[in-house]
Amino acid sequence: NLVLDDVVDTFESSRGTLTGKFLELVARARPLLAVTQPSSEMGPILASTKKGRICSTAADVHKFLHDVNHGRLSPEGNSDEIARYSKASQAAVLAGLLDKIVNNLAGKGGTGCLSACAERKSLKYTGWQAASATRIGEQAQ
Repeated sequence: NLVLDDVVDTFESSRGTLTGKFLELVARARPLLAVTQPSSEMGPILASTKKGRICSTAADVHKFLHDVNHGRLSPEGNSDEIARYSKASQAAVLAGLLDKIVNNLAGKGGTGCLSACAERKSLKYTGWQAASATRIGEQAQ
């Protein structure tokens, strides 16, 4: 798997941005080669998941390919860390943040519908709007 990013850091707007595709590739069964700048936000994720490396020079790429060909990089990685970056986990984090916002605006505390739905794994990655509509309906009753 390969991710190409801004190697020379020419775009200020790209700092701090991780693509969904990058996170999908972390979950796949092969090591991930990220051609990007050494300070990229991908680095800590690749290090904690043990799913690949950042390479910013031809020598880095050569070493990565050599290590893959000689079995020095495990394709499995750290499954607990990989799970933190799954769509379901990221949806649960987003739901928790949205619950806090809604609860603060409503002046209420406690666990909201979005977090509860995410914990039950009934929340789809892009389906939090339905859970939010349910919550609004419950409050109206």
